[in-house]
Amino acid sequence: MIIPADPWLSVASERLEAARVWLADRGSDYSETKLHIFDKPHFFDAGASFLEARCPPCRSMVSMEAWGCWMDEDSVGKGFRLKPKRLDCCDGPAVTLNELKYEFHQAFGLCAVEGMNLDIGSFSYTDIKELESLIETSISIVYQHI
Repeated sequence: MIIPADPWLSVASERLEAARVWLADRGSDYSETKLHIFDKPHFFDAGASFLEARCPPCRSMVSMEAWGCWMDEDSVGKGFRLKPKRLDCCDGPAVTLNELKYEFHQAFGLCAVEGMNLDIGSFSYTDIKELESLIETSISIVYQHI
């Protein structure tokens, strides 16, 4: 999943389509690419690779039970508010679900370009810069393993 780094940024559909075509051109014969556009931030997870979530300032682990409750509290309709919350583990600033440090990386966003079965492994620095140029913003990449 290729997502704008800013979870509140909505990218023009032409820009997303350009990134989708870029992905499709690099994928295998079994690849599938598509666009996702939402009214509210959506959660893009790492699938079976999701191991843990940690507090950004102190790196304490957030229990899966607490994280699940926070996700439930923050959800609204088919999306999330991303309301900042102070965590009990430290005196750090309030953070959003998007700011947690996930292992493996996960993110929230209003839009995404999805590529399945691309068989290209991880994106190189050059790939990331090309995608950022196409989308015209910094990106966050979520590698989802199903």
